[in-house]
Amino acid sequence: MGKTAIEWTDEVLNVQRGCDAVSPGCAHCWAAATATRFSAPGEAFAGLAKRKALSGGGSLAVWTDKPVMLLPDKMLDVLSWRKPKRVFVNSVSDTFHADVPFEFIAALWAFMACAPTVTFQIVTKRARRMREFFEWTRAHGGPDTWLLRALELCDRQASESGVEMAHRWRKARETLVVRFKAVTARAELTRGLPNMMALENVWLIVSTENQETYDERVAELLQCPAVVRGISAEPLLGPIDLGLGRWIRQTKPVRGIAPGVYRAEPAGASVLVDDGKGGRAYLEADEFEPMPDIDWAIIGGESGAGCRVNELRWTRDMLAQIETFNIARAVDGPGYCAPFLKQLGGAAVDAENGLAGRFYVVDPGAGRKPTVRLKDGHGGDEDEFPTDLRGHRHFPVPRLYRQPDPPVQAARPMGQLGLL
Repeated sequence: MGKTAIEWTDEVLNVQRGCDAVSPGCAHCWAAATATRFSAPGEAFAGLAKRKALSGGGSLAVWTDKPVMLLPDKMLDVLSWRKPKRVFVNSVSDTFHADVPFEFIAALWAFMACAPTVTFQIVTKRARRMREFFEWTRAHGGPDTWLLRALELCDRQASESGVEMAHRWRKARETLVVRFKAVTARAELTRGLPNMMALENVWLIVSTENQETYDERVAELLQCPAVVRGISAEPLLGPIDLGLGRWIRQTKPVRGIAPGVYRAEPAGASVLVDDGKGGRAYLEADEFEPMPDIDWAIIGGESGAGCRVNELRWTRDMLAQIETFNIARAVDGPGYCAPFLKQLGGAAVDAENGLAGRFYVVDPGAGRKPTVRLKDGHGGDEDEFPTDLRGHRHFPVPRLYRQPDPPVQAARPMGQLGLL
Protein backbone atom coordinates (compact mmCIF):
# COMPACT_ATOMS: atom_id res chain seq x y z
CA MET A 1 0.00 0.00 0.00
CA GLY A 2 1.30 3.47 -0.79
CA LYS A 3 0.64 6.89 -2.20
CA THR A 4 0.56 7.33 -5.95
CA ALA A 5 0.65 10.07 -8.56
CA ILE A 6 -2.17 8.44 -10.55
CA GLU A 7 -4.75 11.20 -10.90
CA TRP A 8 -7.90 9.11 -10.45
CA THR A 9 -6.93 7.37 -7.21
CA ASP A 10 -5.30 8.13 -3.86
CA GLU A 11 -3.32 5.00 -3.01
CA VAL A 12 -2.43 1.59 -4.39
CA LEU A 13 -2.83 -1.81 -2.73
CA ASN A 14 -0.86 -4.69 -4.23
CA VAL A 15 -1.80 -8.12 -2.90
CA GLN A 16 -0.01 -9.75 -5.82
CA ARG A 17 2.88 -9.05 -8.21
CA GLY A 18 3.55 -10.09 -11.78
CA CYS A 19 1.57 -10.38 -14.99
CA ASP A 20 1.91 -11.13 -18.72
CA ALA A 21 0.88 -9.49 -21.98
CA VAL A 22 -2.58 -10.20 -23.40
CA SER A 23 -3.26 -7.40 -25.93
CA PRO A 24 -1.62 -4.43 -27.73
CA GLY A 25 -2.06 -2.17 -24.70
CA CYS A 26 0.52 -4.31 -22.84
CA ALA A 27 3.36 -3.61 -25.29
CA HIS A 28 4.93 -0.85 -23.18
CA CYS A 29 3.78 -1.93 -19.72
CA TRP A 30 4.84 0.64 -17.12
CA ALA A 31 4.40 -1.91 -14.34
CA ALA A 32 6.87 -4.28 -16.03
CA ALA A 33 9.29 -1.38 -16.47
CA THR A 34 9.00 -0.59 -12.77
CA ALA A 35 9.44 -4.26 -11.85
CA THR A 36 12.72 -4.58 -13.78
CA ARG A 37 14.30 -2.05 -11.43
CA PHE A 38 13.60 -4.36 -8.48
CA SER A 39 13.95 -7.81 -10.04
CA ALA A 40 17.32 -8.92 -8.65
CA PRO A 41 17.40 -11.88 -6.22
CA GLY A 42 16.02 -10.85 -2.87
CA GLU A 43 14.17 -7.82 -4.23
CA ALA A 44 10.40 -7.31 -4.45
CA PHE A 45 10.02 -8.45 -8.09
CA ALA A 46 12.78 -11.07 -8.10
CA GLY A 47 12.55 -13.08 -11.33
CA LEU A 48 9.22 -11.55 -12.38
CA ALA A 49 10.44 -9.10 -15.04
CA LYS A 50 13.43 -8.56 -17.33
CA ARG A 51 14.75 -6.36 -20.14
CA LYS A 52 14.36 -7.89 -23.61
CA ALA A 53 16.83 -6.77 -26.27
CA LEU A 54 15.27 -5.39 -29.46
CA SER A 55 16.64 -6.18 -32.93
CA GLY A 56 16.93 -2.50 -33.78
CA GLY A 57 18.77 -1.70 -30.59
CA GLY A 58 17.62 -0.83 -27.10
CA SER A 59 15.48 -3.00 -24.86
CA LEU A 60 11.91 -3.45 -23.66
CA ALA A 61 10.66 -4.37 -20.20
CA VAL A 62 8.66 -7.62 -20.22
CA TRP A 63 7.23 -10.02 -17.67
CA THR A 64 8.85 -13.43 -17.37
CA ASP A 65 6.91 -16.71 -17.27
CA LYS A 66 7.31 -16.91 -13.49
CA PRO A 67 3.90 -17.37 -11.81
CA VAL A 68 2.22 -14.38 -10.22
CA MET A 69 3.37 -13.84 -6.64
CA LEU A 70 0.57 -13.70 -4.04
CA LEU A 71 0.97 -11.36 -1.05
CA PRO A 72 -1.88 -12.17 1.36
CA ASP A 73 -0.26 -10.26 4.25
CA LYS A 74 -1.01 -7.02 2.41
CA MET A 75 -4.73 -7.63 2.92
CA LEU A 76 -4.36 -7.08 6.65
CA ASP A 77 -3.81 -3.35 6.16
CA VAL A 78 -7.34 -3.00 4.74
CA LEU A 79 -9.00 -3.67 8.09
CA SER A 80 -7.23 -0.69 9.71
CA TRP A 81 -8.47 1.89 7.20
CA ARG A 82 -11.16 4.25 8.48
CA LYS A 83 -10.96 7.46 6.45
CA PRO A 84 -12.58 7.62 2.98
CA LYS A 85 -10.16 7.26 0.08
CA ARG A 86 -9.86 5.65 -3.33
CA VAL A 87 -7.54 2.67 -3.63
CA PHE A 88 -6.32 1.15 -6.91
CA VAL A 89 -6.01 -2.60 -6.31
CA ASN A 90 -3.09 -4.46 -7.91
CA SER A 91 -1.43 -1.73 -9.92
CA VAL A 92 1.49 -4.09 -10.72
CA SER A 93 -0.59 -7.14 -11.62
CA ASP A 94 -4.08 -8.16 -12.74
CA THR A 95 -6.50 -9.27 -10.04
CA PHE A 96 -8.07 -11.79 -12.42
CA HIS A 97 -4.85 -13.27 -13.81
CA ALA A 98 -5.15 -17.01 -14.48
CA ASP A 99 -2.47 -17.73 -11.86
CA VAL A 100 -4.65 -16.28 -9.11
CA PRO A 101 -7.13 -18.80 -7.64
CA PHE A 102 -10.73 -17.71 -7.24
CA GLU A 103 -10.41 -18.60 -3.54
CA PHE A 104 -7.74 -15.90 -3.15
CA ILE A 105 -9.87 -13.34 -5.02
CA ALA A 106 -12.86 -14.28 -2.85
CA ALA A 107 -10.83 -13.59 0.30
CA LEU A 108 -9.85 -10.20 -1.13
CA TRP A 109 -13.53 -9.42 -1.75
CA ALA A 110 -14.33 -10.21 1.87
CA PHE A 111 -11.58 -7.90 3.12
CA MET A 112 -12.82 -5.10 0.85
CA ALA A 113 -16.40 -5.61 2.03
CA CYS A 114 -15.19 -5.10 5.59
CA ALA A 115 -13.68 -1.67 4.80
CA PRO A 116 -16.87 0.13 3.69
CA THR A 117 -15.43 3.67 3.94
CA VAL A 118 -12.81 2.90 1.28
CA THR A 119 -13.54 2.81 -2.46
CA PHE A 120 -11.61 0.00 -4.16
CA GLN A 121 -10.93 0.33 -7.89
CA ILE A 122 -10.30 -2.95 -9.73
CA VAL A 123 -8.79 -2.59 -13.23
CA THR A 124 -8.46 -5.70 -15.41
CA LYS A 125 -7.78 -6.80 -18.96
CA ARG A 126 -9.20 -10.22 -18.15
CA ALA A 127 -12.89 -9.36 -18.20
CA ARG A 128 -14.06 -12.87 -19.01
CA ARG A 129 -12.36 -14.31 -15.96
CA MET A 130 -13.88 -11.54 -13.86
CA ARG A 131 -17.35 -12.60 -15.03
CA GLU A 132 -16.43 -16.24 -14.33
CA PHE A 133 -15.42 -15.28 -10.79
CA PHE A 134 -18.91 -13.97 -10.06
CA GLU A 135 -20.43 -17.09 -11.63
CA TRP A 136 -18.16 -19.16 -9.39
CA THR A 137 -19.33 -17.10 -6.40
CA ARG A 138 -22.98 -17.78 -7.19
CA ALA A 139 -22.28 -21.49 -7.66
CA HIS A 140 -20.57 -21.66 -4.26
CA GLY A 141 -23.30 -20.05 -2.18
CA GLY A 142 -23.01 -16.36 -2.98
CA PRO A 143 -21.10 -13.73 -0.97
CA ASP A 144 -20.93 -15.99 2.08
CA THR A 145 -18.23 -17.92 0.26
CA TRP A 146 -16.08 -14.78 0.25
CA LEU A 147 -16.10 -14.80 4.04
CA LEU A 148 -15.51 -18.55 4.17
CA ARG A 149 -12.44 -18.28 1.92
CA ALA A 150 -11.14 -15.31 3.91
CA LEU A 151 -11.43 -17.25 7.18
CA GLU A 152 -9.65 -20.21 5.61
CA LEU A 153 -6.88 -17.85 4.51
CA CYS A 154 -6.63 -16.43 8.03
CA ASP A 155 -6.32 -19.89 9.55
CA ARG A 156 -3.71 -21.00 7.02
CA GLN A 157 -1.59 -17.87 7.35
CA ALA A 158 -1.78 -17.95 11.15
CA SER A 159 -0.50 -21.53 11.20
CA GLU A 160 2.37 -20.73 8.81
CA SER A 161 3.48 -17.36 10.21
CA GLY A 162 5.68 -16.22 13.06
CA VAL A 163 4.24 -15.17 16.40
CA GLU A 164 3.54 -11.53 15.52
CA MET A 165 1.96 -12.18 12.11
CA ALA A 166 0.00 -15.15 13.45
CA HIS A 167 -1.53 -12.82 16.05
CA ARG A 168 -2.48 -10.32 13.34
CA TRP A 169 -4.15 -13.03 11.27
CA ARG A 170 -6.13 -14.36 14.24
CA LYS A 171 -7.24 -10.82 15.06
CA ALA A 172 -8.20 -10.30 11.40
CA ARG A 173 -10.33 -13.44 11.55
CA GLU A 174 -12.33 -12.06 14.47
CA THR A 175 -12.74 -8.67 12.78
CA LEU A 176 -13.91 -10.22 9.51
CA VAL A 177 -16.65 -12.25 11.20
CA VAL A 178 -18.06 -9.19 13.01
CA ARG A 179 -17.82 -6.71 10.15
CA PHE A 180 -19.02 -9.07 7.43
CA LYS A 181 -22.14 -9.79 9.48
CA ALA A 182 -22.80 -6.04 9.67
CA VAL A 183 -22.23 -5.59 5.91
CA THR A 184 -24.62 -8.44 5.16
CA ALA A 185 -27.29 -7.00 7.46
CA ARG A 186 -26.97 -3.58 5.79
CA ALA A 187 -27.25 -5.07 2.31
CA GLU A 188 -30.32 -7.08 3.28
CA LEU A 189 -31.97 -3.99 4.78
CA THR A 190 -31.18 -1.46 2.05
CA ARG A 191 -30.93 -3.42 -1.19
CA GLY A 192 -32.05 -6.97 -0.63
CA LEU A 193 -29.47 -9.63 0.14
CA PRO A 194 -29.03 -10.92 -3.44
CA ASN A 195 -27.73 -7.48 -4.48
CA MET A 196 -24.77 -7.76 -2.11
CA MET A 197 -22.81 -9.27 -5.00
CA ALA A 198 -22.31 -5.65 -6.09
CA LEU A 199 -20.36 -4.32 -3.12
CA GLU A 200 -21.11 -0.67 -2.39
CA ASN A 201 -17.42 0.26 -2.31
CA VAL A 202 -15.95 -1.74 -5.22
CA TRP A 203 -15.71 -0.33 -8.75
CA LEU A 204 -15.05 -2.66 -11.67
CA ILE A 205 -13.02 -1.25 -14.58
CA VAL A 206 -11.79 -2.92 -17.76
CA SER A 207 -8.80 -1.70 -19.76
CA THR A 208 -9.80 -1.03 -23.39
CA GLU A 209 -7.16 0.41 -25.70
CA ASN A 210 -9.06 0.08 -29.01
CA GLN A 211 -12.41 -0.90 -30.47
CA GLU A 212 -11.71 -4.62 -30.47
CA THR A 213 -10.78 -4.79 -26.80
CA TYR A 214 -13.62 -2.43 -25.89
CA ASP A 215 -16.29 -4.58 -27.54
CA GLU A 216 -14.90 -7.79 -26.07
CA ARG A 217 -14.31 -6.62 -22.51
CA VAL A 218 -17.28 -4.33 -22.00
CA ALA A 219 -19.64 -7.13 -23.05
CA GLU A 220 -18.21 -9.15 -20.15
CA LEU A 221 -18.09 -6.20 -17.74
CA LEU A 222 -21.79 -5.39 -18.14
CA GLN A 223 -22.63 -8.90 -16.92
CA CYS A 224 -20.75 -8.38 -13.64
CA PRO A 225 -22.52 -6.98 -10.56
CA ALA A 226 -21.14 -3.54 -9.65
CA VAL A 227 -22.25 -0.11 -8.46
CA VAL A 228 -19.75 1.43 -10.90
CA ARG A 229 -18.63 -0.12 -14.17
CA GLY A 230 -15.93 1.74 -16.02
CA ILE A 231 -13.29 1.59 -18.71
CA SER A 232 -9.68 2.70 -18.77
CA ALA A 233 -8.88 3.71 -22.34
CA GLU A 234 -5.20 4.18 -21.53
CA PRO A 235 -3.21 3.81 -23.62
CA LEU A 236 -5.76 4.97 -26.18
CA LEU A 237 -4.56 3.50 -29.49
CA GLY A 238 -7.48 4.27 -31.77
CA PRO A 239 -11.04 5.60 -31.99
CA ILE A 240 -13.69 3.88 -29.87
CA ASP A 241 -17.43 3.85 -30.42
CA LEU A 242 -18.70 3.50 -26.84
CA GLY A 243 -22.14 2.33 -27.96
CA LEU A 244 -23.81 4.21 -25.12
CA GLY A 245 -27.51 3.42 -24.98
CA ARG A 246 -27.07 0.53 -27.41
CA TRP A 247 -25.89 -2.41 -25.31
CA ILE A 248 -28.43 -5.24 -25.16
CA ARG A 249 -28.74 -8.77 -23.82
CA GLN A 250 -30.20 -11.45 -26.03
CA THR A 251 -31.52 -14.19 -23.78
CA LYS A 252 -32.25 -16.93 -26.31
CA PRO A 253 -31.05 -17.94 -29.80
CA VAL A 254 -32.60 -15.79 -32.52
CA ARG A 255 -32.02 -16.39 -36.24
CA GLY A 256 -28.58 -17.84 -35.79
CA ILE A 257 -27.39 -15.40 -33.12
CA ALA A 258 -26.42 -17.09 -29.85
CA PRO A 259 -27.52 -15.62 -26.49
CA GLY A 260 -25.15 -12.97 -25.20
CA VAL A 261 -24.46 -9.27 -24.73
CA TYR A 262 -24.02 -7.19 -27.88
CA ARG A 263 -23.61 -3.61 -29.01
CA ALA A 264 -26.66 -3.21 -31.25
CA GLU A 265 -27.23 -0.76 -34.08
CA PRO A 266 -30.61 1.00 -34.37
CA ALA A 267 -32.79 -0.03 -37.29
CA GLY A 268 -36.15 1.69 -36.98
CA ALA A 269 -38.19 0.00 -34.27
CA SER A 270 -35.78 -2.95 -34.16
CA VAL A 271 -32.03 -3.32 -33.70
CA LEU A 272 -29.34 -5.00 -35.77
CA VAL A 273 -26.96 -7.35 -33.98
CA ASP A 274 -23.61 -8.55 -35.34
CA ASP A 275 -22.05 -11.34 -33.26
CA GLY A 276 -18.57 -10.76 -34.70
CA LYS A 277 -18.53 -14.30 -36.11
CA GLY A 278 -20.38 -13.66 -39.33
CA GLY A 279 -23.86 -13.78 -37.83
CA ARG A 280 -26.21 -10.80 -38.24
CA ALA A 281 -29.88 -10.51 -37.34
CA TYR A 282 -32.58 -7.94 -36.71
CA LEU A 283 -34.16 -8.24 -33.28
CA GLU A 284 -37.61 -7.01 -32.34
CA ALA A 285 -38.30 -5.26 -29.04
CA ASP A 286 -39.50 -8.45 -27.34
CA GLU A 287 -36.36 -10.39 -28.32
CA PHE A 288 -33.82 -8.45 -26.25
CA GLU A 289 -33.47 -6.43 -23.08
CA PRO A 290 -31.40 -3.25 -22.58
CA MET A 291 -28.21 -3.45 -20.55
CA PRO A 292 -26.77 -0.80 -18.24
CA ASP A 293 -24.10 1.45 -19.72
CA ILE A 294 -20.62 2.14 -18.42
CA ASP A 295 -20.53 4.72 -15.64
CA TRP A 296 -16.96 5.96 -16.01
CA ALA A 297 -14.46 6.44 -18.84
CA ILE A 298 -10.81 7.09 -18.04
CA ILE A 299 -9.04 8.37 -21.15
CA GLY A 300 -5.30 8.81 -21.66
CA GLY A 301 -2.46 8.59 -24.13
CA GLU A 302 0.59 6.41 -23.70
CA SER A 303 3.75 7.86 -22.16
CA GLY A 304 7.29 6.70 -21.59
CA ALA A 305 10.00 5.46 -23.95
CA GLY A 306 8.65 4.34 -27.33
CA CYS A 307 5.13 5.57 -26.58
CA ARG A 308 2.63 5.31 -29.42
CA VAL A 309 0.70 8.14 -31.05
CA ASN A 310 -2.48 9.44 -29.42
CA GLU A 311 -4.53 11.48 -31.86
CA LEU A 312 -6.59 13.87 -29.76
CA ARG A 313 -9.50 13.67 -32.19
CA TRP A 314 -10.11 10.21 -30.70
CA THR A 315 -10.38 11.77 -27.25
CA ARG A 316 -12.65 14.57 -28.45
CA ASP A 317 -14.93 12.04 -30.11
CA MET A 318 -15.27 9.98 -26.92
CA LEU A 319 -16.02 13.10 -24.88
CA ALA A 320 -18.64 14.15 -27.45
CA GLN A 321 -20.31 10.74 -27.30
CA ILE A 322 -20.50 10.93 -23.51
CA GLU A 323 -21.87 14.48 -23.52
CA THR A 324 -24.55 13.63 -26.08
CA PHE A 325 -25.55 10.53 -24.13
CA ASN A 326 -25.77 12.39 -20.83
CA ILE A 327 -27.89 15.15 -22.38
CA ALA A 328 -30.20 12.57 -23.94
CA ARG A 329 -30.64 11.06 -20.47
CA ALA A 330 -31.54 14.51 -19.07
CA VAL A 331 -28.46 14.53 -16.87
CA ASP A 332 -27.11 17.89 -15.73
CA GLY A 333 -23.43 17.32 -16.40
CA PRO A 334 -21.55 14.05 -15.92
CA GLY A 335 -23.60 11.51 -14.05
CA TYR A 336 -24.69 8.55 -16.08
CA CYS A 337 -21.26 8.32 -17.69
CA ALA A 338 -18.47 10.44 -16.24
CA PRO A 339 -15.36 11.18 -18.33
CA PHE A 340 -11.91 11.44 -16.76
CA LEU A 341 -9.24 12.75 -19.11
CA LYS A 342 -6.10 11.58 -17.32
CA GLN A 343 -3.31 12.59 -19.70
CA LEU A 344 -2.49 13.40 -23.31
CA GLY A 345 0.47 11.03 -23.35
CA GLY A 346 3.99 11.52 -24.60
CA ALA A 347 3.11 11.33 -28.31
CA ALA A 348 -0.14 13.29 -28.59
CA VAL A 349 -0.97 14.73 -32.00
CA ASP A 350 -3.37 17.63 -32.37
CA ALA A 351 -2.87 19.45 -35.66
CA GLU A 352 -5.68 21.88 -34.88
CA ASN A 353 -3.82 23.22 -31.84
CA GLY A 354 -0.25 22.60 -32.98
CA LEU A 355 0.51 19.85 -30.45
CA ALA A 356 3.02 17.18 -31.45
CA GLY A 357 4.17 14.85 -28.69
CA ARG A 358 5.66 16.81 -25.83
CA PHE A 359 5.82 20.02 -27.87
CA TYR A 360 3.50 22.75 -29.06
CA VAL A 361 4.17 23.97 -32.58
CA VAL A 362 3.65 27.67 -33.16
CA ASP A 363 2.59 27.31 -36.79
CA PRO A 364 2.15 23.65 -37.83
CA GLY A 365 0.79 24.67 -41.23
CA ALA A 366 4.05 26.37 -42.09
CA GLY A 367 6.06 23.38 -40.96
CA ARG A 368 7.89 25.25 -38.22
CA LYS A 369 9.85 23.30 -35.65
CA PRO A 370 8.47 22.74 -32.14
CA THR A 371 9.07 25.77 -29.97
CA VAL A 372 7.29 25.10 -26.67
CA ARG A 373 8.05 22.02 -24.56
CA LEU A 374 5.41 20.64 -22.20
CA LYS A 375 6.51 20.63 -18.57
CA ASP A 376 4.77 17.31 -17.89
CA GLY A 377 6.30 14.57 -20.03
CA HIS A 378 3.19 12.42 -19.55
CA GLY A 379 0.93 15.21 -20.76
CA GLY A 380 -0.95 15.04 -17.47
CA ASP A 381 -0.99 18.71 -16.49
CA GLU A 382 -4.47 20.06 -17.21
CA ASP A 383 -3.09 23.58 -17.53
CA GLU A 384 -1.17 22.37 -20.60
CA PHE A 385 -4.18 20.69 -22.24
CA PRO A 386 -5.80 22.33 -25.27
CA THR A 387 -8.46 24.65 -23.86
CA ASP A 388 -11.42 22.51 -24.96
CA LEU A 389 -10.00 19.43 -23.20
CA ARG A 390 -9.72 21.02 -19.77
CA GLY A 391 -12.28 20.39 -17.04
CA HIS A 392 -13.00 16.77 -17.98
CA ARG A 393 -11.91 15.03 -14.79
CA HIS A 394 -15.05 13.69 -13.16
CA PHE A 395 -15.81 10.78 -10.86
CA PRO A 396 -18.94 8.63 -11.27
CA VAL A 397 -21.92 8.55 -8.97
CA PRO A 398 -22.40 4.91 -7.86
CA ARG A 399 -25.72 3.50 -9.05
CA LEU A 400 -26.62 2.78 -5.45
CA TYR A 401 -26.99 6.52 -4.80
CA ARG A 402 -28.79 7.78 -7.89
CA GLN A 403 -32.11 7.44 -9.62
CA PRO A 404 -32.61 4.34 -11.78
CA ASP A 405 -31.77 4.70 -15.44
CA PRO A 406 -34.75 5.69 -17.57
CA PRO A 407 -35.92 2.89 -19.86
CA VAL A 408 -34.13 2.61 -23.20
CA GLN A 409 -36.48 2.69 -26.16
CA ALA A 410 -35.35 1.44 -29.56
CA ALA A 411 -36.39 4.70 -31.21
CA ARG A 412 -34.70 6.83 -28.54
CA PRO A 413 -31.91 7.22 -27.62
CA MET A 414 -30.65 4.35 -29.78
CA GLY A 415 -31.56 6.12 -32.98
CA GLN A 416 -29.79 9.30 -31.87
CA LEU A 417 -26.56 8.09 -30.38
CA GLY A 418 -24.38 6.67 -33.10
CA LEU A 419 -20.68 7.40 -33.42
CA LEU A 420 -20.23 11.18 -33.71
